[in-house]
Amino acid sequence: DQLVEDLQETVDSAGALETGEGGEFVYAYGYRCAPDRLKIGSCAGDPVARIAAQISTGTPDRPVLHLLIRTHDCRALERTLHGILRLHSKKVAGAGAEWFISTRDEVLAAYRRIIDPLPVNQLAAKTFDVLS
Repeated sequence: DQLVEDLQETVDSAGALETGEGGEFVYAYGYRCAPDRLKIGSCAGDPVARIAAQISTGTPDRPVLHLLIRTHDCRALERTLHGILRLHSKKVAGAGAEWFISTRDEVLAAYRRIIDPLPVNQLAAKTFDVLS
């Protein structure tokens, strides 16, 4: 119980939006002092514990968990989200591989596009357009 309480004090998860299904997680967190930057990571265990494990004495503020996506394959979803954000020039230069200039809503929109497949007839039409 004390460990759970300590984790909740280390990471502010009160306003986190949770979506998806599965036993693994992709998360987006940031800091109030840098509201336009999010770290997008993944884990198969407790995401709050994972975030807390990344915090050091050099951390500028208390981390705020903004988005928690449940999934069955956290690594694949994380790589896909990173790729989309890199394609849109959202990668923070000079920061770690998982830091992006983005918002919770942008990450959530990208996730929704990933999980919302096109109907087969639309896919065929788009393929035909590309080939012609």
